[in-house]
Amino acid sequence: MEIDLGSVKDRWNFTFHGIFGVPDQDGNERCFHATVNGMVTRMGSRLLLRAAISGTVRLECSACIEAFDMPLQTELTIVFHHGQVPHDVDEDDLVPLTEADEGGYDILPRVREVVILEFPIRCLCREDCKGLCPRCGSNLNHGPCTCIQREDDPRWAQLKKLLNNGEKR
Repeated sequence: MEIDLGSVKDRWNFTFHGIFGVPDQDGNERCFHATVNGMVTRMGSRLLLRAAISGTVRLECSACIEAFDMPLQTELTIVFHHGQVPHDVDEDDLVPLTEADEGGYDILPRVREVVILEFPIRCLCREDCKGLCPRCGSNLNHGPCTCIQREDDPRWAQLKKLLNNGEKR
């Protein structure tokens, strides 16, 4: 995903399609199928790159362990700057631009970074995923399991009586 920044006169639109690895919630590498649509705009000594990133990654649900394709959409903004950084601008907002970068700047590391930051901590196949039965391991999204329901622990009986008395009032 290399961009020739030196050839940008006023504006330049670009589109990339690619596959790159991203770590999942367990640290395993997964393939992210990405489309990056963007535009580079020259603004004096600066170049502004804005891009929309969309794609899918195949993951396992944290609750039911079923494989699913998770869609992901995010945005990327980079401001490239020649020379000294002005005092009124935070240096983290600007990427210094050298003559070598103008010949070709690879945006893949930045794209990968923003994609990784968009990953949820817990990936679910759907919002209402019921997960697995803690006894038999059946996927509760496919229907109720056939486990024999465990009888209540007799040590909690007195507490249940108190609860039931409270409901009658």
